[in-house]
Amino acid sequence: MEEERDYIDLLGGDLNFTVGSNSTGGWNVIRYQNEDLPNPSFPNGKIIFIHPSTRKAISTDGCNSITLELKKVGSNQIISFGNLISTLIACPDVQNDIPFPGLFNQFKREGDSLFFYNDSGEEVAVWRKVN
Repeated sequence: MEEERDYIDLLGGDLNFTVGSNSTGGWNVIRYQNEDLPNPSFPNGKIIFIHPSTRKAISTDGCNSITLELKKVGSNQIISFGNLISTLIACPDVQNDIPFPGLFNQFKREGDSLFFYNDSGEEVAVWRKVN
């Protein structure tokens, strides 16, 4: 019986950044719920790093660093997640935002972009590789 293919490579970017000693694919969230970023909900925009070899997605909520384990990735959505780890810094003057906009929805990779869709096929978010 053949083992089902894992599609973690669809979430990785060809462009690499170094976070600690790890190379990481960076993504800018350019649109979320039909609004371009930055906007009042994401005043600083949003960047997400995905490290395929360690199966981690790294982001912030506007204050705290958040790391999410990606256990199993299908051809159009993440099938299972693992642990979520966050720093616990108190930031009373910071507006918290969503750390991974769109990531829990179905996706389609087209070149340098990831498009995320809800179950009705409506676009939820668009991510573009950091240049």
